[in-house]
Amino acid sequence: MKKVKMSQSLRLSKTYSLSDLPDTSPRRYEMIILKSEGKTFKEIANIQGVSRATVQQAFTRMYSQYGCKNYLDLTIKCMQVGII
Repeated sequence: MKKVKMSQSLRLSKTYSLSDLPDTSPRRYEMIILKSEGKTFKEIANIQGVSRATVQQAFTRMYSQYGCKNYLDLTIKCMQVGII
């Protein structure tokens, strides 16, 4: 059995608040919620009436804006804040 080391970003020890997700628009909140439900970027784009590239770019910006490495890191923050 292979041992897997949990990275620091996956640990849930830090508590977040809404101030950790500044300037998040309702559209971005909706993107996060839809992605957490398992929707693809293309499906989110169709729901919101934008292009797939726009959705992907929004997530890329959210990663850097909120100090996340990837979608999982962003999801953890959102769960702890209570968005998801």
